[in-house]
Amino acid sequence: MHSTAPGFVYTEAHSSVSLTIAESSADFHHISGHHQRDVQEFHHLVPRLIRNETVSHEPYLPCPILAVQVTEFPQCGISIGISFRQVAADGRTFDNFLKSWASIFKMEPSLNKLLLSFTDKTVIQDPNGLGPLLLNQWWSLGNSQPETDNYDGADLRDMVRATFVVGQSDMEKLKQRILTQSRKIFGLGSGSMYLSPYVLTCAHIWVCLTKTRFSNVKTSLGKEPHYFGFIAGGITRLGYPVPNTYLGNCVSFGRSDVAGYELVGENGIVIAAKVIGETIEKLNGDVLGGAEDWISDWKELLGSELHVTVTGSPKVNLYGLDFGWGIPKK
Repeated sequence: MHSTAPGFVYTEAHSSVSLTIAESSADFHHISGHHQRDVQEFHHLVPRLIRNETVSHEPYLPCPILAVQVTEFPQCGISIGISFRQVAADGRTFDNFLKSWASIFKMEPSLNKLLLSFTDKTVIQDPNGLGPLLLNQWWSLGNSQPETDNYDGADLRDMVRATFVVGQSDMEKLKQRILTQSRKIFGLGSGSMYLSPYVLTCAHIWVCLTKTRFSNVKTSLGKEPHYFGFIAGGITRLGYPVPNTYLGNCVSFGRSDVAGYELVGENGIVIAAKVIGETIEKLNGDVLGGAEDWISDWKELLGSELHVTVTGSPKVNLYGLDFGWGIPKK
């Protein structure tokens, strides 16, 4: 047990943001394309968060929050690589921070006032005392396993990145297919299924990945649960207003599970969409419901080989980020 609570501490001599300027000979168009590329082709574009061991005698072990790397591709463009610890901000609030940075860079005073970050953490209410409870669980988890920064220790062999663009017409066809099948399985009441674009995409990916992973399994998959984990934004689900410019972390954890044989069966995508949609609807109703079990649920998910996790949100509009050079290519 730690005797002091974690916090953000600024010291003039030691607090700073690491900025790296680099040049790459990689093919800019290859890197920014949609096709498959080796994941390791991207890592030289992302800075590392390196602890400052020279001041480790201080009460709080120095832990960098943010690092930035700007990489030039001669005659093509630049890459802005950012590493940040999500204890400081989640995807939505960090996106707001980036837009504020961009507006300052473009010298737009009117936007600066609107986008200036709001950092008062007391706006997030905790009437049930979840903070200390989760903190103690997190300390225990952190002390039981070594910390790794970035991709250190990860097995990256045979891993690729690729982009798949699903248009609105594709989404509608997928939705109608699920609704048609669900009426046959669950009856007319299935028309109330929660089928957002996020649910449709996640259900499709979950089923495809599972079928791909177990395509060579000679025996049929049994009743063992396959997990689907994701992070859901919490700020818009709290039930009380939080400033749009709030800079902090407020997310919840969603976990759905389906028996393996159902997931790869004829109606797998319907079952997958149903359980993911129900999990999101539960979070919509009570975003902190069951939060006392989040860490143990997360450990159970990661401890199973039968899991898929998703990060990021379609509601974070990074393509709206403009430093004055136009929107990002990728």
